[in-house]
Parts: sequence; structure tokens; C-alpha cells
Amino acid sequence: MANEKKLLDMFNELLGGEKAPLGDSEQIPYQMFCFPEDVGSEAWVLDTMTRTMIRAFNHSEVVKIGNPDENNKVLVRYSGTFVRVPAEYVCDIGFN
Repeated sequence: MANEKKLLDMFNELLGGEKAPLGDSEQIPYQMFCFPEDVGSEAWVLDTMTRTMIRAFNHSEVVKIGNPDENNKVLVRYSGTFVRVPAEYVCDIGFN
């Protein structure tokens, strides 16, 4: 839970444009969609803010918020909104 709070605080700082002093904060890992081959290059995902389905494109940058739930779905920030996707659709690819 503490790790989720730390990640959410870093995410809020990123959205707010507030700059932390160098060396005081951890970096947010760079993540992206990595859809399985059977899904293809795009998938329809639930936009949790508008409760509608939107099209998400493979290899798009995302920021994962928290850990997977009991259905193995994770909340991610994508294209200005929040979507819920299967955890295996999100790949960590390192740090900027």
C-alpha cells in the first residue's frame, strides 16, 4: 500500500508540473501497452472517467496506477484519461 501511495504521489507531481529537488524523488518507470498478437495493434478499453469504450493503440505510453485487482486488471493513465486493462497489456520498459 505504501508503494502505491508513493507511485500515486509521483504521478500527481508529474501531472501538477511541480518539480521536486534533484535526488529527492524516485523516477517513474516508463511503461507502454504491449498487446498480445491475437489482440492486434489496437484494443477497445474502458475509459473509467466517461464509462465508455475507447480505442487504445499498441506501443502507446502509459502510467500504471497501483497493482492488479482480483480480476487481474490494472488502472493506467492513457491519452489524458484513465483506463482499466488486463495487467499483461502493460509492459515495464525501464526508466527515462
